[in-house]
Amino acid sequence: MAKYSKETYKNYHFLKECPLCQKEYDEHWKVVNHIRKTKNVLHQTFLKEQEKEVIDFYVKNEKGRWNTKKMLYKERNIFAGISHEKLLRLIAMYLSADELEKIRIERISRTMKTVPKTAKHNKKVSIAVKKAWKDGKFHTEEMIKARELGYLKRRSYVGEGNPMFGRSPGKGAGFGKGGKRADLNNQYFRSTWEANVARILELVHRPYIFEKERFYVTIDNVEYSYLPDFYLPTKNFYYEVKGHSKRGFKDWTCSCDVCVKNRLKMNQIIVQYNLKIFIIGNYEYKRLRRIFKDSILEWEE
Repeated sequence: MAKYSKETYKNYHFLKECPLCQKEYDEHWKVVNHIRKTKNVLHQTFLKEQEKEVIDFYVKNEKGRWNTKKMLYKERNIFAGISHEKLLRLIAMYLSADELEKIRIERISRTMKTVPKTAKHNKKVSIAVKKAWKDGKFHTEEMIKARELGYLKRRSYVGEGNPMFGRSPGKGAGFGKGGKRADLNNQYFRSTWEANVARILELVHRPYIFEKERFYVTIDNVEYSYLPDFYLPTKNFYYEVKGHSKRGFKDWTCSCDVCVKNRLKMNQIIVQYNLKIFIIGNYEYKRLRRIFKDSILEWEE
């Protein structure tokens, strides 16, 4: 048999007659339809066996869709050659949505563990995803329906669904409010604190670049990245806004998982890249607020 390739699969239609009754057709899919529609025991038993083989390949397969199709091709399964969407519809007849989701998550988890998360890998993924969006691959009817279904399944954080519903934030902590700011050239900021710091820098005519460069570090054989907030080119240092810090880097002692990991990454990039990073914590932000709030019309609380 010829060596398998994606192109081979694309043009692969081997049936010209029914393997059971030898009725001839000019197209592979017509043979498959014939087997499906013939309601005698022989044809229906064969159809169930072929469908079960598809399910077995899909469940046991650990390498993604192309490996499933490769196995169907090698076994000359009658469903070799159908589109991935039709293949999933067939599989959904035998497996529940929860079972399919479990298989999908396990497969992704295996991939995430085996593929090294290097800077080169992350960049290639980023470029591929951007190209896919640009080429309209995420705008197909199937993808739009899948997104809508995903939105329905997504946990709602509105009202009582919000973990902070009925609770006040910790002392000194601010509410994050991500979004573009019209007064800041429609730049996206993740919080009101970041946006207000940018307004202060604009007011005092201090040039800055928001999220100028992402830095990569390796800690315990795992690659991480960190993206500091504000780079000041005239001073050659960074400002990093941290609402969980009481005062600067010294009093950034929050023990939440995010802060612990961020401190570890920041310490490493400071050493590895010889950077100067100043933390704007609660003390620094409140001081800036007292000085500049009344001078900035678009100040956000």
